[in-house]
Amino acid sequence: MKTHILIFGLLILTVSCVNSGITSREKSSAMIRKVFIQEMENEGLQAIGTGGAEREGKTTQISVSFQINKLMDIASAREIIVEAGSSLIDIINTTENISQFFVDYPVSSSIVRIIIIGKKPPPEDSLNYVLTVFLTDGKVRYTTDDPNPENLRLYTVHEESFDEALAIIDTKKNK
Repeated sequence: MKTHILIFGLLILTVSCVNSGITSREKSSAMIRKVFIQEMENEGLQAIGTGGAEREGKTTQISVSFQINKLMDIASAREIIVEAGSSLIDIINTTENISQFFVDYPVSSSIVRIIIIGKKPPPEDSLNYVLTVFLTDGKVRYTTDDPNPENLRLYTVHEESFDEALAIIDTKKNK
């Protein structure tokens, strides 16, 4: 009897998993994330999460979170986030037959969300380092632990648009 119940349970689980209803948009988003994650892992980042948002069956946000085992200051965090943001935008915009799945196409930094968590800086020197850099809605925000040890929130040390960060990196490259 126990064997029959086990087999019946496995049969129901198998049938329910076969018809998962994954859409073409979801498959395309997963493929884009996979390519992007592989590219960033080659640069020393480790993927720790993915996500996104949609409206009326179209992607309004695609997001990936990473960690990196190094201390970052604003300059190094900017280089990493600009490389990651530019890469994800380029992957999306050069993928064939993808425009139908996005609310706005070609995509820009306003649709990608990237979070990169670096190595935790020493508490006495935390304001000179960036713990986390965020690219959200076309803005880049550099944060660290709040200098007040009683406050457990992140403290923003600098903020700029993605285009400003990109221009700073481009200027450095052209020198």
